[in-house]
Amino acid sequence: MPAPKSAKRQANTGRLLGLCLIVGLLAGGVAAAVSHLTPIPASIANAGAMLIVGALALWWSRNWWLSVDEGVREAHKFGWFWGGSAGLLVSGAIALGLQGLADSGLAQFGIAPRDAGLVATGAFITLTLMIVGYGVGWAGWWIARR
Repeated sequence: MPAPKSAKRQANTGRLLGLCLIVGLLAGGVAAAVSHLTPIPASIANAGAMLIVGALALWWSRNWWLSVDEGVREAHKFGWFWGGSAGLLVSGAIALGLQGLADSGLAQFGIAPRDAGLVATGAFITLTLMIVGYGVGWAGWWIARR
């Protein structure tokens, strides 16, 4: 008797997470080694490693997406569209609210020095708010249908 779909899906998800962990660790190790052994700046090595790991994650995500049923797909699409959009809206409101404070030392809140730190901080905050919004939207979709 074949294993139920949910058990097979859980096993596949576990393998995927394990594989992502291994590939991420390998990519980080390679990036660290390359940045110390060659004249390539660490930021370029990190960017290359991120592109490789990101491409692999997209490929695995595509395979996962094709293996799930329509309900799961709809929950994720709803969460990303409505929840992610709400997070982006909040992030935009925060950015507009902080515009008047640009000359009052916002640099202290950056995760790195100078303007690059503020840009990175803004990107991190935006992504975080979008992911939180996605989680709320995804959960709301399932709660409304149970």
